[in-house]
Amino acid sequence: MSQPLKKSPSPRGKLLGGGFTLLLLALLGLDLLVHKHVAFSMEEWFGFYPACGLLAALLLVLIANYLLRPLVRRDEDYYDR
Repeated sequence: MSQPLKKSPSPRGKLLGGGFTLLLLALLGLDLLVHKHVAFSMEEWFGFYPACGLLAALLLVLIANYLLRPLVRRDEDYYDR
């Protein structure tokens, strides 16, 4: 019988994932309580900074994948030659 393609997470992985999720929710909840000294009105929106961080990370991955990868990519048999 073949082994499953996806392993179930270890207890340590489940603990770390749950801890990070709780930390994320706590920080998002603190966003409601903390007074911010803003320069632009959109900075007052709930979840503005997490949304900016998510967008920046997504753009970084897309730029690395579609713009930089073709520049540094090698042929499949590059090291065999």
